[in-house]
Amino acid sequence: MGAACQELRPHEPEHDCSDMADAFARLNFGTRHDTSTSGQQEVHLPDAAVRSIATYLVQNEPPGHALVHLLAFCGVCRQWRAVAREVNPGVCIGFDVLENTFCSQSSIQRFRRLSMVQKEEVFYAAARLLIGYTEVSFFGEAVSDRLLFAVALRVGAKLVKVKLTNAKHVTDTALCALVRSAPLLQYFTAEELDRVQGAFLEPLINGCQLLTMAHVANIPSLSWTACKKSCDKWGPKCLTKLVVRTVGLDESFGIIMSKLGNLTDLELDGPAVNIKAGALHCSEPHKLPRREEIRPRRGASSLTTHPGAQAARANCPQLCPYRR
Repeated sequence: MGAACQELRPHEPEHDCSDMADAFARLNFGTRHDTSTSGQQEVHLPDAAVRSIATYLVQNEPPGHALVHLLAFCGVCRQWRAVAREVNPGVCIGFDVLENTFCSQSSIQRFRRLSMVQKEEVFYAAARLLIGYTEVSFFGEAVSDRLLFAVALRVGAKLVKVKLTNAKHVTDTALCALVRSAPLLQYFTAEELDRVQGAFLEPLINGCQLLTMAHVANIPSLSWTACKKSCDKWGPKCLTKLVVRTVGLDESFGIIMSKLGNLTDLELDGPAVNIKAGALHCSEPHKLPRREEIRPRRGASSLTTHPGAQAARANCPQLCPYRR
């Protein structure tokens, strides 16, 4: 799958993506029949009207629903595809398997019944077809490396917000490509990525200069080694919010936090010494982990007696002790 996405070029003709959109239309609505004749002149709506319809179609829709609606819309005809493939900035496109969606709309229900292989094909087609969007979310086992490569190539330069959840087949290689393609990235969330080891963290925190929020959770095998090795060379960072949960922190994580001088919002678990580092290095720590947010490692000292916690409370009085 990864090799296939590498064949795409930024100025590649759109016929392949159009064929994929047509394939989705067949999956969604059945075999299509072309009723036009060569002797008749086709009548089209003005592009502005088509664009208004597409905008209305995704208004207030969840990201996953918006994707399905847009692909069905693009399958109507060439004009609608040419207009609707350029999504308005600010619209979030969701590559979501919709496992937890209970929606009566027939197009959504038909998409839900597709196999994971078919859903991945639909996602890949959409990634190669749609452009213009600045926010994207990925959810479920149909999210693949070649999908992330395609998104990085098509819209990476404009992405502002990225969220990945329960994408169990995604690897560091694809995730690194995605974050490196996104110099404007401001918000990043990653949760439950079973095959990710942490190579994406350094290009994310050090390479995305506009990043203000990073959230990584439930990735026990995550390693911060690359960040620890390079953080001495980091320049000032815009990061103000950092959430780190169940990702295998150790006592040296404070080295990284010491380089994030603009942190004002911090949530983490792990050794209590990390709480001390947060209190010492957050410039305006108006929200450090409170009692329900602090989880010492099994066998570690309680935060009511740990020297790190005592120092943290001295530097940040609003930090509440953990109570079992």
